[in-house]
Amino acid sequence: MVALVGGGVKTATKLHFSTSMSDHSPAHRRWAGPPNPPELRRSLRFTRRQWVGIPLIGAIPVLAICGIFGPHRGTVLRVTLAYVFVWLCFRVIGKRELTGMSPFELVTLLFIPQMFSRALMGQDYSMTNAIIGASTLVSLVFLTSVGTYWSRRLSRIVVPAPTVLASQGQFITAHLDQERITPNDVFDAMHRSGLSRLEQVEWAILQPDGRIAIIPAHDGWHSDGP
Repeated sequence: MVALVGGGVKTATKLHFSTSMSDHSPAHRRWAGPPNPPELRRSLRFTRRQWVGIPLIGAIPVLAICGIFGPHRGTVLRVTLAYVFVWLCFRVIGKRELTGMSPFELVTLLFIPQMFSRALMGQDYSMTNAIIGASTLVSLVFLTSVGTYWSRRLSRIVVPAPTVLASQGQFITAHLDQERITPNDVFDAMHRSGLSRLEQVEWAILQPDGRIAIIPAHDGWHSDGP
């Protein structure tokens, strides 16, 4: 199995992983892993607009918790709880739900805002409460992006690792089964990349956002392909 560390691939043996469930290979075949990206020093830099705007937006939920705007402390807590809960749900169910949803899954996703709307606002539909809720959500999104950029450990917790679905012209069925991705899903991504045969694929990788990235073979064809 593979996992991402700071944008790279962490495996049991460096740059390699093993699988015993491949459609076209013997059991326990060793697969070469994709190369790691270069390690760069990370630092946060903000524009003047961000230096002014971000503290103002972040101050709204802080002041609400302190009771400056009246009894709106619960709005900040409810929005935070809903944000964490929805993140946990998508983290648990996997990346497939982000790439292609069935009609039932789409309807379920559309129901989530309806179920949370009244609970988040607490029967208070004033503009002040709406601004507090929106600023809390924006602040949480910003803090999450900063935290995952600054800390590789937090990034591994918050952002799911990419999953290799095919390697060197062969499916890795253990990973397909784990992510509930069908060969048709991979071939759809291949066709969008202008490829028609699996042997033309060096890597098929399910990205954290649910997209399937296709990396063609250098020569456009593997020598062990039919």
